[in-house]
Amino acid sequence: RSFILVGDLREFKVLETYINGRCVFKNGEPCFETSASSEPNRFNCSPPQRQSYEMHGESGNYRVIGAVDEDLYTLSETHFLKADDNIVMPDNEADIIRIAVVNRYKNTPPALGWIRNTGIKEGALASSVAHDSHNIIVVGTSSLYMEEAVNMVIEAGGGISFSGTEGSGILPLPVAGLMSGANAEVVAAKYMELNNKAKEMGSGLKAPFMTLSFMALLVIPELKIGDRGLFDVKQFKFVEPKVD
Repeated sequence: RSFILVGDLREFKVLETYINGRCVFKNGEPCFETSASSEPNRFNCSPPQRQSYEMHGESGNYRVIGAVDEDLYTLSETHFLKADDNIVMPDNEADIIRIAVVNRYKNTPPALGWIRNTGIKEGALASSVAHDSHNIIVVGTSSLYMEEAVNMVIEAGGGISFSGTEGSGILPLPVAGLMSGANAEVVAAKYMELNNKAKEMGSGLKAPFMTLSFMALLVIPELKIGDRGLFDVKQFKFVEPKVD
């Protein structure tokens, strides 16, 4: 009842699409009238204050999410982190920076944690594509960059963003905070721009934003973070950031 015509079997570029004998797509355009639709979405949170991304506590051993490139699996690690004036500090030399989840459906304090192996030297990445609840997830070397990256996502009603020494940028995703109504080529080009910015900030991950989007998926071992805090998947329970 349906078939497509392609230019060749190597490039497989679709030239025409037929459904029930009717051509519905030809030369990159639909063969029927289209109309704009609303953009269903739900963003009920206010921008958190910068201090909300700072973990208070003493120097000691803290649980750290170990990111694994091109893998949904993460490691559950323990590292010693120093505190300065009761604020736990990142360890940039060990590639340990802040990670947080902001509940986008209601105003609650961000859940805070630590992550290793992002490669980011200075700056922050944020995304409302954060499986499965799709809250806002952010990693960053400072609360300032994290605040800027998250606020852009909130103001746009969803998206992926970066903030760093060379400025900031966002790919808006106004449809449920997950999708864009823009042309696919435009979206792809903007995504690649942000992906390259993340790598300019030092990330060695092949797909930094893709890796980030799975840090809040609480069913894949070993250690993840949700809007209620760190979750040890093997023990299947929430755990405190500091190790007793």
